[in-house]
Amino acid sequence: MFQTIITSISSIYPYHTSRKTWENIGPRKHYILSYQLSGCYVHEFSFGALSVKTDTLFLIDRNDSYSVKSLDSGDSICVSFSGETNLSTMTHDCSGDPRIRNLFRKLLQYRNLLSESNCCDAMAVLYEIISFIYKSKEREYVAPDTTGRIREVHRYILEHYCDPNLKIAALSGRCHISPKYFRELFRKIYGTTPTQYLIDLRLNAAAELLAEGIAGVSEAAEIVGFSDVYYFSKLFKKRFSCTPSDFRAAAHLPYLR
Repeated sequence: MFQTIITSISSIYPYHTSRKTWENIGPRKHYILSYQLSGCYVHEFSFGALSVKTDTLFLIDRNDSYSVKSLDSGDSICVSFSGETNLSTMTHDCSGDPRIRNLFRKLLQYRNLLSESNCCDAMAVLYEIISFIYKSKEREYVAPDTTGRIREVHRYILEHYCDPNLKIAALSGRCHISPKYFRELFRKIYGTTPTQYLIDLRLNAAAELLAEGIAGVSEAAEIVGFSDVYYFSKLFKKRFSCTPSDFRAAAHLPYLR
């Protein structure tokens, strides 16, 4: 069944505007996929209004016209691409999933699209984001009572992810299920393993600290729960395609804030 075919990426860019209202008339050549880093906006389409707030993933169909009202000015990361998709204009709340913010940050490392290698790497990341959208729509069924227990553990991870003594293997006991079954259910609900989820939370928090110049590399690693700075640096480079030091050095640039 046809899903999405991307033929080219036109641009990857940080976006910020002080305008309070504006319009965008379709059809356009490109789809727009964005991640709202901060702020809140209301987009009015012919089919209704969509609210885009912090940590919202937003896809705009190239054929849709819309008007925008700014409720709280903020920043976003955007990518425009050509191709075909059966995804329509939509939003997805990613506040509980740090992977997507991390993927958009990674896209910025490839924004020089004159480089063929950057185009290929950006295409791979973009497909990963779109795959996330499809998987979110096709999430496997989990019984409501079990879902509730998994979500309780999810909240616990969100509240304690900076604790270096947090052990994912021990969290299954909070659900009263086996560690293996806990990992399977967590993946069904959140689309990733609990261990990878914890790593992504910590990397995202570290990226914020580095981008704002709040901490150095070693300090940031320790603050978010990594006891080994070399292991932290290895994971960070794999996720963001640059070292923590290079990431921090670019902290004055708006697109990393």
